[in-house]
Amino acid sequence: MTYGEQMRRAPRVVSLLAVVGIASAAAIGLTPTAQASAPLEPYYSQSLQWSSCADHRECSSMLVPIDYASPSSGDFRIALSRVRAKGTKVGSIVVNPGGPGAEGASFVEYAQSSMGDQVAKNYDIVGFDPRGVGKSAPVTCLTGKQTTTWLRADATPDTSSEIATYSNQIGRAHV
Repeated sequence: MTYGEQMRRAPRVVSLLAVVGIASAAAIGLTPTAQASAPLEPYYSQSLQWSSCADHRECSSMLVPIDYASPSSGDFRIALSRVRAKGTKVGSIVVNPGGPGAEGASFVEYAQSSMGDQVAKNYDIVGFDPRGVGKSAPVTCLTGKQTTTWLRADATPDTSSEIATYSNQIGRAHV
């Protein structure tokens, strides 16, 4: 199988996994609000405001915590888009084309066409741009100086001295 054939087949596999995952979660009663702790409740109870944005898509955004273990550390805005079910909606399927760095919001129409008529008829297809990608809020991990230190480090240290130097440089880049 060629790389192109694999890439054309990949969304079907991703779609199948998404459907299986959603069905499995529903079957065992896992819902975000059932598992939400009090500090996370505002994130799980958001009401999304959808509006027409491109082609046959609708767009919205949602807030997620920067750190789920510490929800009070701040919010992060994630861009969403969806293509509505073509018939009677049964539910929604969230898709992600993978990555790193792949936009998911613009992937929804392709995903819907790859899933077959029955899925397209009964499910909204929802995509999102991961943190720092596309229309989601940008991510800044390092300062300019830290980035330069990280990029200049010998990423393939061969001796114990080079390993120590590398560890020190990378450690300073992440401080």
